[in-house]
Amino acid sequence: MQVDFSGRLQLNVRQWAFMGAINLLLVAVLGTILRLKFVYPIPFLSYKFLLHSHSHFAFVGWVSQMLMLVLLWMTCKLGAKSTVPKKFNLLLWCNWIGSILMMFSFLYQGYGRYSIILSTISILISYVFAGLLAIELKQSTLTLEVQRWVYAALFFLVFSSIGTFVVAFLMATGLANPINQPPAIHFFLHFQYNGWFLFSFIAVLFYLNPLIGISFTAHKWVFWIFVVTTFFLYLLGVNGIRNMLGTAILLVISSFLQLLCWFKMSFPIAFKGRPPISESSRTIKQNNFIKLIAFLMCVKLIAQLLGSFPQIGQYVYGYRPFLIGYLHWVLLVLISSFLLILTNVVSELKINSSYAMLFIAFVCFALINSFGLLLQGISWVQSINKTWFAYGFVTISLLLTVTIFAIVARCYKHLSG
Repeated sequence: MQVDFSGRLQLNVRQWAFMGAINLLLVAVLGTILRLKFVYPIPFLSYKFLLHSHSHFAFVGWVSQMLMLVLLWMTCKLGAKSTVPKKFNLLLWCNWIGSILMMFSFLYQGYGRYSIILSTISILISYVFAGLLAIELKQSTLTLEVQRWVYAALFFLVFSSIGTFVVAFLMATGLANPINQPPAIHFFLHFQYNGWFLFSFIAVLFYLNPLIGISFTAHKWVFWIFVVTTFFLYLLGVNGIRNMLGTAILLVISSFLQLLCWFKMSFPIAFKGRPPISESSRTIKQNNFIKLIAFLMCVKLIAQLLGSFPQIGQYVYGYRPFLIGYLHWVLLVLISSFLLILTNVVSELKINSSYAMLFIAFVCFALINSFGLLLQGISWVQSINKTWFAYGFVTISLLLTVTIFAIVARCYKHLSG
């Protein structure tokens, strides 16, 4: 890290990618402590506070921090050793420091004065980032196709915050209850997962086309189908409305259209996205990893389609283990795996066999963790001794943490390279 004499830390892209990887490690450590609470009492840590700290830091400190970096890397055409423009460097520092402080504030008091203030600051930072990047997009050389998806991602980043402000209003006025609070929370989660995360995900895939030899195309109407259906699919998490006949039909059609559009976009990745023989092994391995991510995205959309049927949706959205398992699957298996690949892409690091093994191990442990959470919602599994589940989750969480630590250590080794 280079410190200029004005007192500002000016980091390059590779260094910021390393900072993001550190945050993923912290998310994993918090997750492991959460699991330890089920087998060993840790009286000085509240489970509820720990849970809030874990989830908020995962969103702000890990996923949003990395997506901001990657979208900036794309828009400004930065290299691994390119210094991030000062205004964005300052924003990334504010978001990184704010997320760390938020993590500790939630550990200390849960939803309290300090954590709410820091959460509000993180939202304001996202507004500034969205505005500044939108200005940069107008001057960038990105294709209109990529720009379209990035603009939509930024819109959903800002739009999702409405849910957060509604929750804050309900809590401040004493109106929060099990009826009106869940829709507001779901509003934030839905437009983060299926808006900010998903549209950024697709924008990056379009951008990677010429870089690693994948073939990923879509007509303009595919984009608009995703935008419109994303609004409709919010109703999946709203009890009372979800099971109405008209709503159910709308949700099934919306889910099916997204899956169909994804098949159309990702089909070339599976069957045409083969880099030339002359390409480096790094490019070939990145290409194969992207194919895996495209498959995982397909599984996510199939699960979404199944959940849009009322008979299945009432279990998925009405029973917490299913919902938590699904959210972990999307955030940990799909989004985090993709971000780990992007950490290598933006850092221009060689993907050797040891890293490939670490990445595969991460995906496997993340899958086991998510499926374990899903299994808890199945009736016959509930008859199994819960102690076995508790120790199993601790073991998997520890393995995930060790794997991520090894990935972070590898990133650190190449910081000055």
